[in-house]
Amino acid sequence: MVLADYLRVKLVVPLRESLRAEGRIEGRAEGRVEGRAEGRAEANGIWREWNRRRREAEARGETFDEPEPGDDDE
Repeated sequence: MVLADYLRVKLVVPLRESLRAEGRIEGRAEGRVEGRAEGRAEANGIWREWNRRRREAEARGETFDEPEPGDDDE
């Protein structure tokens, strides 16, 4: 029984904790990749909508003075 406890504490527990930590690291990396993809898709959608409005105004011969997306200066 003493040997089993020793092996569990010295081998099994550290291995289990390291595997959990690796899973967390992989999960975080996957989350970052997904977050970037979602953010990029959202930004592209905002730009597409802005460009669509700009082109429609241009086709009607109207002035389009809406600031570009992400232009926080105004």
